Amino acid sequence: MYKNIKGGVQLRKILILIVVVTPFLFFGIYLNSNKNDEIANKTIKYFSNHHVNHIELDERSTITMKQNKNLFHAGMNLLLYGEQDLSHAPPLFTKLKELGVNTVAINFPIDQQGWNSNLVEINPAITPSLQSLEELIEIAHSAGLSVKLRPIIDESNLVKTGHWRGDIQPENPAEWFKNYRDILTAYAKLAERKGVELFTIGVELNNLQSAHEEEWKLLIEDIREVYDGKLIYAFNWNALNNLPDIEFVHLIDYIGIDAYFPLNVRNDATIEELDVAWAEWINDVLPYIEDEKILLTEVGIVPIDGAYKTPFQWIYTNRTYNPEVQVNYYESTFNSWKPYIEGIYWWTVTLDNDDENNYSPLGLPTEEVIKKQFHEIK
Repeated sequence: MYKNIKGGVQLRKILILIVVVTPFLFFGIYLNSNKNDEIANKTIKYFSNHHVNHIELDERSTITMKQNKNLFHAGMNLLLYGEQDLSHAPPLFTKLKELGVNTVAINFPIDQQGWNSNLVEINPAITPSLQSLEELIEIAHSAGLSVKLRPIIDESNLVKTGHWRGDIQPENPAEWFKNYRDILTAYAKLAERKGVELFTIGVELNNLQSAHEEEWKLLIEDIREVYDGKLIYAFNWNALNNLPDIEFVHLIDYIGIDAYFPLNVRNDATIEELDVAWAEWINDVLPYIEDEKILLTEVGIVPIDGAYKTPFQWIYTNRTYNPEVQVNYYESTFNSWKPYIEGIYWWTVTLDNDDENNYSPLGLPTEEVIKKQFHEIK
């Protein structure tokens, strides 16, 4: 009897609780529904304001999800000079996807007349138009690739006087940085508008990167105001020991290395010999980079005997063509660096498969190495 009375009391309490709580539950669901609608409307408005053309919202979201799941940058550099036939881009990007590439770095030149000039400028003869860049970014995204936008100071005028971009030392640094900042901010706006995932603020500016801290901070602040994506600066391989003294590296998201380290090995070195040579270099630079998020932003080699010692060299004379050099280099480089980096961008391909681009791995046995490497990390 006691149990039955107690059970009846408990039942009445439960019924009263249901009557009291139910309206609040429905009210909460209503508020949450409105909140979800508000978030959805803001999302649609964001993408509308940023003009993400030719990519449906669900397609763009899928691309972002893939990037979040796979944080390793399985990258390839694309070198773009002037106005080119963009009809070559879709089959090229399809090919890269088949190799396991998930991100493409679009490299394009901006101009400087001399190593001590204050003027950095867009040169229509070599700099692709904003329209071409926009279209190429859209094609890459439509192919399921993320994009790194990489404006880079061209060296054509510099080499005439025996210099390269690492020697740039303008007579008036403040004026140079203003010109440079104006150009990069314009490209950062483009990157934001087209949903570019990674933006490069500088490449191999050895003489400028270790000084002018306030100018670098201002540049980064200006870019951050117009671009919400990730930022990277690419250091030349021989300048990494300066990293601890460079303050602006703490204001960006990634440290890039253009990794043309000379490997002191035999012309016909085995993969194992290359591994030893890489280990020596990595041990040397690791104290400077071990606390940073590192991407190998450029690394590659031409398939020529003897290229291991000078991987930064484009043209060789009186040397033997040997695809195995490139195969072994890709194999050893990837395996040696992978534990220490968050991605690698092989150098390089072009839209028209330019015969003078000896670095391209396409059409060579190196393709199988890339495919194995990049598919294994997924």
